[in-house]
Amino acid sequence: MEGIDHTHASAHHPQTLGKIEALNGHLRRELLQQEHFSGAEEAGAAIRRWILHYNYERTHQGLGGVLVPADRFHGLSDLALCNLGKGVDLGERLWYGFSGVERSIMNLTADSEGKVTLYLLGRPITLR
Repeated sequence: MEGIDHTHASAHHPQTLGKIEALNGHLRRELLQQEHFSGAEEAGAAIRRWILHYNYERTHQGLGGVLVPADRFHGLSDLALCNLGKGVDLGERLWYGFSGVERSIMNLTADSEGKVTLYLLGRPITLR
């Protein structure tokens, strides 16, 4: 229905598991090691919020530092780039049919040891 195919990956095969392992690492560092949850329901809600942010708000270096994964998934990459070239603030537009999502070209994260990372256009910049 969504055009997503299930693929079986070989165990210990980073060529097929790399993207999901990277996602798991981001989730662990940016959410699970930062917050404590009183139960599965609270954890599930936090993970859903984080996934929304990761896919719709946070720009990714692998997408040129200005696009979010949802741009590519929904076929809006060319339109987003065209509008950026015209100076349109992508955070102002309700791209995906729901409100409350604001695109950010700058994000700040901290891990459990207090290491702060600034993401500017999807590229990590470690602050000391």
